[in-house]
Amino acid sequence: MREPVEEPAQELERLQRLDRRRTELVALLAHDMRDRLTVVATLADILRVRWDELSEHEKLESLDGIRRNGRRLARLIDESQQALTDADALRLTAPTDLASEIRRRIEAS
Repeated sequence: MREPVEEPAQELERLQRLDRRRTELVALLAHDMRDRLTVVATLADILRVRWDELSEHEKLESLDGIRRNGRRLARLIDESQQALTDADALRLTAPTDLASEIRRRIEAS
């Protein structure tokens, strides 16, 4: 008779762990996305404020940095969305693996 009481308690604990891990994942994704956006915004500001002072080479480097970070951000969003979709479809019980995979992809970009 004791087993039915433990099952809901274990399920609640599992769901709480899952919720904490998802919260950590969202925080990680938000941080990495903000980092990319900060680089883009900073380079755009430099171009705007110092346009006349910059050489053509410096302008092109800044524009390349904007494009590169924009692409990384787009890739991060796409991969995160796909990973979250896959996790929901598979009803993963080990969200730590999902977070590790997303971290690995972020570091690789």
